[in-house]
Amino acid sequence: MQSADFPEFKTTLQRLKKQWPKKELDDEIVQLYWRALRDQPLAIFRKFVERHEKHGRTYPQPSDLRPKEDKLPSVSGTGDSAFDEGVARSVRNLEELRKRDPEAWRVEVAIRRMSRILATESPGSSMYEAASNELRVLGADNGRWVVG
Repeated sequence: MQSADFPEFKTTLQRLKKQWPKKELDDEIVQLYWRALRDQPLAIFRKFVERHEKHGRTYPQPSDLRPKEDKLPSVSGTGDSAFDEGVARSVRNLEELRKRDPEAWRVEVAIRRMSRILATESPGSSMYEAASNELRVLGADNGRWVVG
């Protein structure tokens, strides 16, 4: 989709909300859906929305509005044993930190999330700026994380 398609995209998500009125659909959630689906052509998005309106039982997740062959495989095994062990170790370390110091865990997870945003968004975008500011608030601009 192109940025010019965003108004129709948002209207379509709001139309779905009429079928599932309990679904919260604020601007942040609309942006999340946009980021997840903007690589799809608008026609494909429309097709999957129409299909979900007919057959869906709950408000769709972004993955429900993508072709099945486009969905990511399970990350439970990439075939690279060193990578898989690194992922497992990272999960164990974060879980240990959560049990030992929930506040430090919350900050660490927030730092990682903001860092992913900096790695994937364009400098100067509102999301990039917000993530950069959040890292400063978290005290993560002390050399451990580079903030643009």
